Order: sequence, then structure tokens, then C-alpha cells
Amino acid sequence: MKILNLNYILLMLISKILFMFMNLFIITNVLLLSSLHPITILFHFIMFTLSSSMLIFLNLNNSLYSFMITISLIGGMMIMFNYFISLINNENSKMKFFELITSINFFFISFIMIIYFMYQMPIFFFTENMILNKWSLKIQNIYFYPMNYLTIMMILFLLICLTLSFKMSTIKMTPLRKIKI
Repeated sequence: MKILNLNYILLMLISKILFMFMNLFIITNVLLLSSLHPITILFHFIMFTLSSSMLIFLNLNNSLYSFMITISLIGGMMIMFNYFISLINNENSKMKFFELITSINFFFISFIMIIYFMYQMPIFFFTENMILNKWSLKIQNIYFYPMNYLTIMMILFLLICLTLSFKMSTIKMTPLRKIKI
């Protein structure tokens, strides 16, 4: 019983570390993109949002909070990037093939990891952890130790979105849409 519990703890620790590295890779990949087309950036941010919501679910064992974060982030990003897509003239997407393959690979790796960990985790440990983990049900606990890293990551995510939207709007150093009087 103790060996199974240690394996479960090790498996959860490895999964959390892998998701953190995957989120950091997605953020750095967006910052180093050669193309600033809004659709490619939106694709990267959706991957980041999905992997960070999976990480929140693994940390909190509360699917409602991760679902609310996912819906709000994806909804906000879709509105913001649709606004920029409507303002920017029809620009060709110059995404390199290597960048596209790398992005899609990390997206599928995250889902394969989720499926693998779902089948590896014993269900009784998962339910026991949810019952005993009353600490995670309070919303103010996102600022304390286990969750403060995720909160900082979400704040950095919003800061990067602000920076990228500014970079997209100043690509040509001209107004995005000219008003005809």
C-alpha cells in the first residue's frame, strides 16, 4: 500500500513538473515566433490555456475552477484576437514548417500525458485525495504556496498577451484602420 502511494506521489510530481515545463516552452515559443500573425499566436495561447488548466486540475483536484479559468481565458483571447484579425489587413501567415510541427507535437504530447496519467492513477487515491483536500476549496488559497506559482504564471500570461497585442498593432507603424471622413 505504501509503495503504491509513493508511486502515485512520484507520478503526480512528475506530471506537474512536465506541465510546468510545457507551459514555459509554449510561452517562450510564442515570444520567439518569427510570425506575429494573430491566428498562430491564438493557437499557442489556446495550447497554453489547456495545459495550464490541466495543471490546475492536477494541483487542486477541482475541475470547476480549472474549467472557469479555461473558459474565461479562451473567451478573452478569442475576443481580443478576433478584434486584431478584423483590424489587420489580409496578411499572409509566414509560419515555418518546423514551428508548426513543434507546436502540434507539444499539443499532442500534453494530451497523451493526460491520458497516460489518467490510466496510471489508482482511482481510490484520486477520490481519497479529493475528499481529504478541503484546503483547495477556498479561493483565497491561490495566493499561497502550492498555487502561487500558477497564479504568477497566469499573471505573466496576461502580461505577455498585452505585450503581443501591442507588438501586433505596431508592426507597420501606421494606424490599423484609417477612418474615412
